[in-house]
Amino acid sequence: MNALAPITDADFWNAGDFMGDDLTTWYGLTGIGNAYTVDRDTGIQTPLGVIAPPAGETWSGLTWDLTNSQFYGVSTFCGVSSSVSSVDFAGLSSAVIGTDGGVSTCTIAVASNNPSNAAAAHLVYAYDIVSDELISIDITNGTYTVIGPLGYDANFGQGMDFDMDDGTCYIYAFNFGTFQPELRTCDISDGSTTFIGVLGSIVPGALAQVAAGSSVTAEMADCVFRMRIPNPEVDLNTPLEFRVRVEHNRPVTVTRAIFMEIL
Repeated sequence: MNALAPITDADFWNAGDFMGDDLTTWYGLTGIGNAYTVDRDTGIQTPLGVIAPPAGETWSGLTWDLTNSQFYGVSTFCGVSSSVSSVDFAGLSSAVIGTDGGVSTCTIAVASNNPSNAAAAHLVYAYDIVSDELISIDITNGTYTVIGPLGYDANFGQGMDFDMDDGTCYIYAFNFGTFQPELRTCDISDGSTTFIGVLGSIVPGALAQVAAGSSVTAEMADCVFRMRIPNPEVDLNTPLEFRVRVEHNRPVTVTRAIFMEIL
């Protein structure tokens, strides 16, 4: 773990994610709804205002959904109730979509998968630190559904996200049984998790809670195309047609230009 800058808000930062394919600016929420943007490289935080959580609850997770180009947040009054809401940073507002209905009374984190990897594009995934279960949430109607047990004693600050390239679900866990922060992968088919390592075991070298986290996929490197003209007798003054197909698994528009030079 590499510290970028001290947090300037005394309220606990519970939720955050990047917006779409822009991996330079991270959007965050504290429990009571203080909203910020954070520069990914410097850690500099810019206050935006307040996005109030549902009455009686605090924000506990945030995710950007690539299908709907929309932030979704989960909030909770731990042990009593949880809710899922759409969140608008530009308008500093939120709208409740649904409540847990007794399924997840302490939803602590939420993540949206790449729709090309997701079992259902209208689902986001979350988990509960009272029942220690993975949950799916239907963002069209707010329905919570239990997937299965996590396999560890989840407690305190937690976060989760998906790797947008391969669809792997990562949990930034705090295991109350071992009393340490852990990085885990999560199987969204049954809820089970696999321990990878202790978070911050080298830096900062002490106990740490990761209440929110987002993955950053490496940007596509420049590509060089080399093409051989099969007929050496071809007249280079005659227009030639080349077709190049670029494939990727990100639900965004490819903006890179392709330059070709005939030597």
